[in-house]
Amino acid sequence: MNLKLHKKVKMIKKLILVPISLFFECIVGFRNYLYTKKILNITKSNIPIISVGNIEVGGTGKTPFVISICKLLLDRQLNPLVITRGYNRKNKKSVYINKNSYQKFSANEIGDEPVHILAKLNGIDMIVDHNKSRAVLYANQLKNVDFIVLDDGFQSRYINKTIDIVLLNMKRPKKMYQLLPAGILREPIKSLKRSHLQYIIKGKDKLNLGAKKLNSNYTIYKYMNSKKEKISVLEDNCRLLSCCGIGDPLSFHETLKNLNINIAETLVFQNHVHYTKKRLILINEKLINCDGLITTYKDFVKFDKNFINNNLIYVVDINIVIDDKKLIDLIKTHE
Repeated sequence: MNLKLHKKVKMIKKLILVPISLFFECIVGFRNYLYTKKILNITKSNIPIISVGNIEVGGTGKTPFVISICKLLLDRQLNPLVITRGYNRKNKKSVYINKNSYQKFSANEIGDEPVHILAKLNGIDMIVDHNKSRAVLYANQLKNVDFIVLDDGFQSRYINKTIDIVLLNMKRPKKMYQLLPAGILREPIKSLKRSHLQYIIKGKDKLNLGAKKLNSNYTIYKYMNSKKEKISVLEDNCRLLSCCGIGDPLSFHETLKNLNINIAETLVFQNHVHYTKKRLILINEKLINCDGLITTYKDFVKFDKNFINNNLIYVVDINIVIDDKKLIDLIKTHE
């Protein structure tokens, strides 16, 4: 595309998308006004609620953060219950999962992120429901729940939250931090003042928000012949197929690059992809010219047992380090 045509396309996009974004801002602002003035009903909870959300589309690390916050609560001898909607699941009913029976649920039934959370925590109490108010009310009827962890809860103004946390991905170009569809924001930046805590999970504070940067570390697991092994380095000259279906695939690819992993070929699917028989056949075809597969934990939990047993698979597992005294003090206040 030549420069003149590029400028013309850019101008047309601006003329179309910016007015739509302004209209969207009016809708979001009016909705927030109705909740702020308590004109619309808000569900209250006797159990303290920690909400983990964002103001942008795409991956901000909510799932690994939910896992880390649950570990933090468990380390304090507190019993958390996670509420999540289970995106792209085939069963749309409300599902209560007891921490002792989590292994019988598949990603098709409850969604990939719930299965990811359950697997990483070796079971935890969870409610998967698109109706979060209903889930909160149900959780309040249960015994031995000390905290509710509400996944993707920042826009859920209809729920009264005790601790409202917003995660930020600051790796995108500065011009992208506009409202949809001109940019990536679900709400204006000014909505952050509604939250108690803001954390940057990816990138640097390019918007000067004053948000705290949290560090992450990575663990690589090797699965071969039904055996799991934690490894520090990959074999020399190992050429791998990279495969993922997540909200921020570019971040995954950057991680692989930083880990000096030799990627021979890349497959990217849409977020919350179902690994059907057809897709697994495609992956196997790509693996013919590769030594193995490398993927995310969120993708790995959706592979069937036969596929796992018949292939060499490396799984990159992210851990977000929560070391903020302010958050810990807030939790102590509501223990």
